[in-house]
Amino acid sequence: MNPNTLKYLMGHTDISVTLNTYTHLGLIDAEQELERMQREVKMSEKIERRKQRQRRKSSGE
Repeated sequence: MNPNTLKYLMGHTDISVTLNTYTHLGLIDAEQELERMQREVKMSEKIERRKQRQRRKSSGE
């Protein structure tokens, strides 16, 4: 979850309170975040390839 969203939901006025309270990063957390980022990159690349194919089709290539 976005830390600023959590800050808002918890009613904190200072982001440091939120970060100090709710962020306890460990190796498993870091690995999961890296996997999530890799999935997002792959999805973004897939979307871009699809857009390129559609552009080529519409331009008559």
